[in-house]
Formats: sequence, structure tokens, C-alpha cells
Amino acid sequence: MKTVDAVIDGLRAERQKYLALLDKQLIQRYDVLIERRGGLAVVNAKNGVCLGCYMNIPPQLFIEVTKNCELITCPSCNRIFYYLEDEEQE
Repeated sequence: MKTVDAVIDGLRAERQKYLALLDKQLIQRYDVLIERRGGLAVVNAKNGVCLGCYMNIPPQLFIEVTKNCELITCPSCNRIFYYLEDEEQE
């Protein structure tokens, strides 16, 4: 248990380091999503579907998501999207 606690403490410290680099509004938005969406704020978009709420994503929005260039949220559940190529998902 001591080893697990040490790993968790290390990860928490690393998380705090990264949080200092982010915009406060983005952190607040993420925290709200975590609270309201059962701990799942960032989800994969695969084959034009949000894997958080399983709703179809409009085609042009999905194209933008596949570029991974900007922060895009699901129009249905507001979760933050990320996209992985098919080879990376397996």
C-alpha cells in the first residue's frame, strides 16, 4: 500500500505542475464536466460518434475533430473531444 500511495502522490504532484500551465477557465470547465458527467470529461470521437453520449457528430464538426488542432466539445453532452487514428486505437 505504501508503494501505491507513493505513486498516487507523485501523480498528484505532476498533475498540479500541469494545472499551473493551463488557463483557469479551462480548468474550471473541466472540473464542471467531471462533476456533471460521472467522471468522464474527455472522450474519443470515433466514426462520427461521441463515445461519451453515443450521439452522432455533424460531419463537418467531426472533420475538425480529426485534425486535433483546437478544443472542440460535443454539441450534445459538452464533453471535450480527442481523436485517435484507427491504428492508434487498437
